[in-house]
Amino acid sequence: MAARRPGAGGLLRSSAVVSVGVGLSRVTGLVRTAVLAAVLGTHAIADGYNLANSTPNVIYDLMLGGVLAATLIPVIVERMEADDQRSIDAIATYVVAALVGVTVLGVALAPLIIRAYTIFKGDQAAADEQIDIAVPLLIMFMPQVLLYGLDTLFTALLNAKRHFAAPAFAPVLNNVVVICMLLAFHQMMGDELSIPAVLDDKP
Repeated sequence: MAARRPGAGGLLRSSAVVSVGVGLSRVTGLVRTAVLAAVLGTHAIADGYNLANSTPNVIYDLMLGGVLAATLIPVIVERMEADDQRSIDAIATYVVAALVGVTVLGVALAPLIIRAYTIFKGDQAAADEQIDIAVPLLIMFMPQVLLYGLDTLFTALLNAKRHFAAPAFAPVLNNVVVICMLLAFHQMMGDELSIPAVLDDKP
């Protein structure tokens, strides 16, 4: 059964939805960056946060990101056009299994990953501070690898079915959640940040 092709009107509406989603994502992303800078500033906590938050992106891009983005959509579209749901289910199962495996491995190796980043840091005291804050954060952030992969998978499935709104607006929701969490963290910790206070969960 061939997939239904959108007409000119449908294509225009889909393009408009994606454009609005991308625009809002950029705006909320800018607000998120501003709030992050205002809440964490240049404190060592900011370095640890940025290190832990960027590592799942690096791991995902190196191990899975390019492969999934390049292969999932064309393969899923082809299988949908052939009305082959079994193959689509198998693809999804293998992708999720690989994502879970990489995520679990990343969590297990989080201390080694952070130590590898700080091995050439001249100031050992500063390196130890960064390790103290970045390791628990990386353990919490590592599931992003799984979520990034699921986002790619679900985006491929939705795009193959000609549904574009959810993938376009998902980054907006992500940015709003991060902004709210940063504001809540600031409300809880106040202006005087310190790594011992954060680790002890008290200002």
